[in-house]
Amino acid sequence: MSIEDIAREFKDRRFDVVTFFEVLEHLDEPLEFLRKVKTVLKPGGYIALSVPNRRRTLDIHGIEDNPPHHLTKWDMDSLTGFLESNGFETVKRVVKTLDREDVAGVLKAKIRFGISRRFARRGIDSNKKEDIEKAASLMRGKDALFDILTAPVTPLLRLVRAQGHALYVLARLK
Repeated sequence: MSIEDIAREFKDRRFDVVTFFEVLEHLDEPLEFLRKVKTVLKPGGYIALSVPNRRRTLDIHGIEDNPPHHLTKWDMDSLTGFLESNGFETVKRVVKTLDREDVAGVLKAKIRFGISRRFARRGIDSNKKEDIEKAASLMRGKDALFDILTAPVTPLLRLVRAQGHALYVLARLK
């Protein structure tokens, strides 16, 4: 439900907690959204949210991180500053640590489509199930290889405190 639908549907109720994960960056008016969230919260109620981290070490989102997909970009200081200047007290802040799965995911996303797409396209065009199955098998094998190859990266990422792709915040309405 949208925040407007919640306010309308539950007009006489207030909530202890409102969550919105990976929402704020899509809004052209995040301040207006936050004001509406406050109308459905009980006094002292909490919000829990996440947004992509603009200071992430690896660009997992690529072009998707720009308009028309993401309209705003946040780091922890800008996010908590926004919340605190609009009536919230930050209770917990977490910057996701970049880990091996993130590195493997970037590699998988960037390399996945070239070879396997040709097999899948051939299967779709010719209606041959075996070509589609070859593409899926190739992708699974490549994904397993990336998982193995990126395993030694984790200690290095921790050492340099590489930032991951997400920010998480728990805040309380003052």
